[in-house]
Amino acid sequence: MDEIFSNPSCCWVVPGGYMLGEQLFFTGPNETFANGDKVVHGQKGMVRGSATSKSHKMKGVKVLFPGNKDWVDCYLYQVSRNPPPPLPGGYRVGEKVFCTVASQNFLSGDKVVHGPQGVVMGPATGERCQGTCVAVRFPGNKRNVDCYITSVRRLRRRSAHATLPASARRPRAGRPPPSTDPTNLTCKPLRRR
Repeated sequence: MDEIFSNPSCCWVVPGGYMLGEQLFFTGPNETFANGDKVVHGQKGMVRGSATSKSHKMKGVKVLFPGNKDWVDCYLYQVSRNPPPPLPGGYRVGEKVFCTVASQNFLSGDKVVHGPQGVVMGPATGERCQGTCVAVRFPGNKRNVDCYITSVRRLRRRSAHATLPASARRPRAGRPPPSTDPTNLTCKPLRRR
């Protein structure tokens, strides 16, 4: 007991060696919670204490992020004194991507469907793909999906030719004119490696 009074700093250190009031960066993927609070990849927050939820106890810290009503329990691997490194493949949080792999269903009810647009939420959280994956939120899913950077593709900027109305476009050499029949769509097959 005397040690606490003679060394008050011993009570202000939380897991990871962080101090109460210290500013940390969130290095995990974006997430929004049921109460409207959220964590944003790269955002700074203030340490408020040791994590208290059963899953995070002794493995995390409470962090208060700007705009949130309450603190968020973050695992130690989700916070850092330094800004997070760039995402694999040069992707950016908020960037829109397409899924280029075959459709898959997960036990959680979430799914990945070939073609739909998703949004990059941050780095992947699975150990098997650290540095080679990004977390993507696809429409209708409750959670992010870790995607290898080879299984997603950026949106391409439309060329000036593509932005003209179909009636004003001239077909490019070697290509048939675009079809105006929506039932006559053709897709290029994916290359398999």
